[in-house]
Amino acid sequence: MGKYIIKPLHCTSSGLGASVPDKTLLGFTYRRREPSTPSVKISQIPSRPGLKTWAGYDGEFLHNITREILQDTRLSDTLTHVVIPTFDVKIKKPVIFSNYKLTNYPFLNAKMSDICIGTSAAPQTLPPYQFENDGTEFNLIDGGVAAGNPTKSAVSEGIRYNSFSEIHVLSLGTGVTTVIEQYDAEIVGRWSQLDWLYKGPEFLARASTDMTENHLATVFPSPQPAKTYLRVEEYDLPYFLDNMVNATKENMDNLEQVGKDLLKKNVRKINVDSFDIEETGEGTYAEALDRFAEILYSERQHRLKTISMEKRGRPFIQTMWVPFGQAQAT
Repeated sequence: MGKYIIKPLHCTSSGLGASVPDKTLLGFTYRRREPSTPSVKISQIPSRPGLKTWAGYDGEFLHNITREILQDTRLSDTLTHVVIPTFDVKIKKPVIFSNYKLTNYPFLNAKMSDICIGTSAAPQTLPPYQFENDGTEFNLIDGGVAAGNPTKSAVSEGIRYNSFSEIHVLSLGTGVTTVIEQYDAEIVGRWSQLDWLYKGPEFLARASTDMTENHLATVFPSPQPAKTYLRVEEYDLPYFLDNMVNATKENMDNLEQVGKDLLKKNVRKINVDSFDIEETGEGTYAEALDRFAEILYSERQHRLKTISMEKRGRPFIQTMWVPFGQAQAT
């Protein structure tokens, strides 16, 4: 049986992850035409006294380049199965765009540009995105509202349609800032509603991400190093690199260097009991990724051989097992 490699797909304001080569992802965001962040701020017209409008940017630049890159590509056109979570503000429900759902829910077969723009619409940064497909209206915001770490969504979709034992998960994080103990119960106890409005989401986001990692580490316990689940994450990202709308060349170069340096560090993951970050003893991230590459290579060879045998009119299973004492057919 073949193995399914799940790489969570999450389109963000700094990049897209849908059937676009890695070099393109790295290049178009800041080398090809900078800046990649939306260049025009929305007028800061107070919706309530003393408060600014919720979106800091109009998203026009991001929308245009997304449409240019993805053109008329639809969800059904992707080379592999993808799972992209979003949240619809009108119906107050998550909407998960998944190839697995298209047979029963054909209205989900939207343009990839619309899906990526919708799931990148981070509250307070980019405006919600509305579009219609196959008679269904979507009013979408950032998929992170529904799934800060989309890995669990991808796994949930995968195990509904494939054997659990066939799934391998490669989860790519975007960096977690170093924890600084800024607050205690006494300080937080004096917070106003406005304080909670601005600072509360940080707690919710970190808790959601940690719980997802905890869940997956429990679901995919592995007797061998990173055999079925590998989370690649920088848990000590400097605060000055945590600004999601800073797409200057200097900042993007710094983030690229963080990624390169991470490859040399030892693999770490969340302890499922204490939630502390611990080394796993599995070597460096580069070594762990090499092991995953071997899995991918073996799977590709298996599939190519399967296709070759089927074209010759012989089920591949016949070449894999022959009863003892019998010669294999030629």
